[in-house]
Amino acid sequence: MTTIKQMGGEFALIEWIARPTTRKEVIVGIGDDAAVVTLTKTKHLLLTTDMMVEDVHFRRKWCTPKQIGIKLMESNISDIAAMGGEPLYALVSGCLPKNTTAEFVEQFFEGMRASGKAYGIEIVGGDTTRGEKLVFSLTLVGKVKKRYMCLRSGAKQGHLIGVTGTLGKSHAGLRLLQAGKRGAAIQSYLEPQSRMDASCILRSFASSMIDVSDGLASEIRHLCKKSDVGAVLEKEKIPVSSATKKVAMLLHEDPYAYALYGGEDYELLFTLTPKNIAALRKEFGDFTIIGIITAGKDVLLKDGKRKTQVGKGFDHFL
Repeated sequence: MTTIKQMGGEFALIEWIARPTTRKEVIVGIGDDAAVVTLTKTKHLLLTTDMMVEDVHFRRKWCTPKQIGIKLMESNISDIAAMGGEPLYALVSGCLPKNTTAEFVEQFFEGMRASGKAYGIEIVGGDTTRGEKLVFSLTLVGKVKKRYMCLRSGAKQGHLIGVTGTLGKSHAGLRLLQAGKRGAAIQSYLEPQSRMDASCILRSFASSMIDVSDGLASEIRHLCKKSDVGAVLEKEKIPVSSATKKVAMLLHEDPYAYALYGGEDYELLFTLTPKNIAALRKEFGDFTIIGIITAGKDVLLKDGKRKTQVGKGFDHFL
């Protein structure tokens, strides 16, 4: 018998599962932030799903039921944002221990509805079952105009690499909780926010895009693989907030490791041509250029004059 770890981990498993679609209306299947299906002559349908498991993605001693609902919804909204789309409908399923209270479920749904309200998301279905631990799965349906659709596969040699906001803040919050300490960074872990605001602007300029859910290292590798290119990231340009640096200093850790190999920041990693930078800056300023797309397949981190291979990043099975 071969374990998933022996196969190469989560993403090797996904590649093994993936098969070419036989339906003409399916534009993109497994392998991007969302599946894409033709809707009309000018629009596509987007479908994405995410799962959260107790003691893997959240711990009840750290977060409220409402925060679990917020996080589940925001993680899915982030996938739609990475495609340049707009979310519409949600289906949520839950595996609940038999001692789960009605108040817990009510607050959980309150969190999801609060998160989705800004985008007009309607919860239209789902399923429930009983189990030993809490497990939630949310499927989000959205739409995107064809001219705005962003895939992971559009990066070309010479394109610049940008990222919104700052990175590592969610992992900083997680590390504080694990260490039994408190601080403002905890909020970034418990109630992350997707960047639909940025997506609405970036989609007019980006050649490719992906959300940063598993850390910068993992996401730049996914983007480069789909685009059949390489990349060079400049370590000193990776945006890490002073709050994140303070947490890393407190715990004697590297804040750039938080950004590269942590997760759940839900910022947007994107590429664009150099000629589009000035126009983008007129519309939107909350981004940083952190590298460049190269020929070949190497994904490198430049630290001063030294270049090293970027690590694989977070994997559930490694």
